[in-house]
Amino acid sequence: MTKRGRTSSEGGALGYLLAALGGFFFAVIFMGLGAWLYQKFPVGGAGIPSGEGQPLQRLVGDIKVVSPESGNALILAVKKVGPSVANIDTTYRNRSPHGNLDLPDVFRDILPKEFLEPVPRESKGKGSGLIFDASKGYVLTNAHVVEGATTIQVSLPDKREFEGKVLGSDELSDIAVVQIKGNNLPQAQLGTSKDLEPGSWSIAIGNPYGYANTVTVGVISATGRKIMAREDKVLDHLIQTDAAINPGNSGGPLCNIKGEVIGINTAIVPFAQGIGFAIAVDKAKEIAEQIIKHGKILHPYIGVKLQDVSDLDKGVREYLRITEKKGAFIFDVEPGSPADAAGVQKGDIIREIDHKEMATPDEVVNYVRGKKIGDEVAVAVWRKSEMKVIKIKVANRPRK
Repeated sequence: MTKRGRTSSEGGALGYLLAALGGFFFAVIFMGLGAWLYQKFPVGGAGIPSGEGQPLQRLVGDIKVVSPESGNALILAVKKVGPSVANIDTTYRNRSPHGNLDLPDVFRDILPKEFLEPVPRESKGKGSGLIFDASKGYVLTNAHVVEGATTIQVSLPDKREFEGKVLGSDELSDIAVVQIKGNNLPQAQLGTSKDLEPGSWSIAIGNPYGYANTVTVGVISATGRKIMAREDKVLDHLIQTDAAINPGNSGGPLCNIKGEVIGINTAIVPFAQGIGFAIAVDKAKEIAEQIIKHGKILHPYIGVKLQDVSDLDKGVREYLRITEKKGAFIFDVEPGSPADAAGVQKGDIIREIDHKEMATPDEVVNYVRGKKIGDEVAVAVWRKSEMKVIKIKVANRPRK
């Protein structure tokens, strides 16, 4: 028994020695091969080509692989745009509807009137902005950030503070331009939003809840979104992102990995996670240019609310004798609007304008927006199994 045990132990030691020597020689061969591969392919090893102009990713076949260098790119992007991101603090003067004392109605019949007169009260707001023209001190922000403000204070990351003046704002697009006066102001680089693709990096910078210069990172979730804002106002040309956007981010930039501004943060879905929206920078630039040039924005409209015919219930289409799923269904006509004055009715379906086919509501809206105030358009509508042509004069959408 002892001998067998001793022999077994010696055989095991020899086996371990051979395994160790084999592992050593394999490691030497592998390291030599690795060194050769690194010289051949210095960025990522075998099968991963390097190349100038690709510092943020490595390519494996047709698949882009995120590399550690992308973190450095994010830092550089933030450093590039960050100095031009402003915190906007606003004050408002409103009058308390209940007077000096918030009292039950029974006491209001007893106390003197001076106790019940509405009194001015001050409230404060916070938002963000972006210097897009340093020479003239132009700051891009949201209309809802500065709407009704009695004072506007703009502060920069370098601790400088300025008094801001609203040059103009447009509540329908939620864009405003504020001007400050200062020297050596930083300026952000405005990019473009026309070529954005879902999955691309997105960086939001702003002043959420007063935490100045907060940076959040995500991706572009979608483009061309629409959301219902206050009342019946629709915000369009929106970029959806999962970069965290919170109250106070409004008016701040959404950037790409190059540090170029691609959007102006504007809204979130309150009870969701990772669903935020920014106004596409191309739209923001268009509005800002009109504000600077004219001090106001003109919104050509005819006064109809539209729905895609293909979205209608089958029973509704049968009742209205709709045989085609093309066109813009009019589900409401604004009282006193150009369409109302011209005799447009609920249930009409816009098929053409000025002999141009209109397959969707967006085509109708975009066509009308391209007209000048006072232009007359010939709108062909399908009504009760026949086509009617109605001439409508384009007007400027009234503010409500």
